[in-house]
Parts: sequence; C-alpha cells; structure tokens
Amino acid sequence: MCRAAIKKGINAEHEALLKACLDDLACAEAELAKCIEKDMTACLDRLAAADDAFHNELVNAAENSLMAVVMDAVTQVYKEFIEHVIYNAGESVRAELMECHRHIYEGVVSADYELAEKAIDRHYDLVNAE
Repeated sequence: MCRAAIKKGINAEHEALLKACLDDLACAEAELAKCIEKDMTACLDRLAAADDAFHNELVNAAENSLMAVVMDAVTQVYKEFIEHVIYNAGESVRAELMECHRHIYEGVVSADYELAEKAIDRHYDLVNAE
C-alpha cells in the first residue's frame, strides 16, 4: 500500500490526514506513558485505535479501491493479533513501532521508497517478534 501511495503520489488532503493520524498515534503513545494501572486498558485501547487509523489512512492514500477492499478483509483477520501486540509489547517496542510509523509517513510523503520499505520491514520484524 505504501508503494502504491508513493507511486501514485500523495495529495495534500491525504498527507494532512496521515499526519493527523501520526500525531494522534504519538499523543496516544505519550498518554500511555502517563497512565496508571487502572487506566491502562483505556490508554491501550486509544493507542490501538490510533494505530488502526494510521494504517487505514495509508490504504486510503493509495486511492486504490481494490486494494482498500483487500486490506479491509485482511485487517479484520489480523486486528486481534495487532491488538495483542500493542497490549503486550514493552515500552521500548512500542516506542520503536512509533518510530517505524514516523519513518513510513516520511517515506510516503517524500516519495522515498527505501525509507518506507525499511520502516515497514522493521515494523513487521517487531510485530512478528511479539
């Protein structure tokens, strides 16, 4: 999806939406660090929702309806797995995932395939390790 978005070129609207999703993800990550144990589930729920929104906007940015349908089906299947990773990953892993998201965003908006692909590969490595 990132390669498709880069190849097509990301328009200003999708760039702004993707940036807003990235910012929201960063805020959710920062809030999680301040959560006390009784509020941890709510904070993790917020982080999972922000992560989902970021990935959905990456799909939307490609403006490819077939890819969107396929990714929607795939997302439904692995959503529980991703939430498991978010809920069980340590702080350092979540911070590294945030860095991956940041590099994916930067790669997409600057049309830097290499940056985006390296970040995606690292993202998958982190998720698969959990």
